[in-house]
Amino acid sequence: MKLTRLRVILPVIIVLFWGVGFPQTPLTEQQKEDITNVKAKQDVPEIPLVESRITFDYAEYDFGEVPPGAKVTCQFPVANNGQDTLIINKIKPGCGCTTTKTSGLIIPPGQKSVIDITYHASSSTKKPGNATKSIKVYSNDSSNPTATLKIKSKTNVEKPLLRAEPNKVEAGDILFGKDGKYEIVIANNDSIAAELEVVTEPSKEYIKKYSIKDAKLKSLESTKLELDFNKNMPMGDFLTTITVQEKGKSDTRISIPITGKIVEKLPDPSKIVEKVPQTGKTTEMLPETNKTVEKLPETK
Repeated sequence: MKLTRLRVILPVIIVLFWGVGFPQTPLTEQQKEDITNVKAKQDVPEIPLVESRITFDYAEYDFGEVPPGAKVTCQFPVANNGQDTLIINKIKPGCGCTTTKTSGLIIPPGQKSVIDITYHASSSTKKPGNATKSIKVYSNDSSNPTATLKIKSKTNVEKPLLRAEPNKVEAGDILFGKDGKYEIVIANNDSIAAELEVVTEPSKEYIKKYSIKDAKLKSLESTKLELDFNKNMPMGDFLTTITVQEKGKSDTRISIPITGKIVEKLPDPSKIVEKVPQTGKTTEMLPETNKTVEKLPETK
């Protein structure tokens, strides 16, 4: 009988305690403050960090084979994928053979620009050589304040699979406002057939269009790369580069520098000026007598 009453009373007691709540230790003032701070943080929405973000299409560029002593150019496309304006305040090549005319870039969010690089290859023709150069890019991107770009090249390749003749275009004086054309012969020295592709185009500021007459070559065959100069080029010296390779084979890559000068007036063809290295004098052909006279260098 007693056992039966206990079984009835015990659940009632448990229910009463559950409803009233078990006794708890009072919270300290510090605990109350911590709870308040946590609730306050939960009520405030998170604000995304607004910053600039520097990104490159590629951080390394390979010129492939470059003629000894030649200058070649390339571009590194750079974008701002952040929410604030990207400021590139300094571009520092690692050595004197690498230069840039780009400075003080300001790129709004979502926009792109380019960093121009000029590389002056070693003039040594004694032995094959590979080169890797670095360029530091300083910006206000706090996650990557100093980015590194690299360029690679090789000279004096012993058995190149592609050969350009000439391997550099020296167009000389070009009359302003006149069309100009140039042809380069490219030979396939590979033992198998090759298909040519242009991996880096020359600047449209200087070359309005280019074309490969026949891009598919059998072994030991050659074709022509035709360049059409832009007659609206600005006055003065110019330099740009076209880079060609066998399709999908970066180890066959060759870079061909293109240089010249846009002039308002071509030199008088009736006069031939010749430099005499030993004395620094020049000789000038006189059209009326067909005789030459020595002219000393001008002095200031």
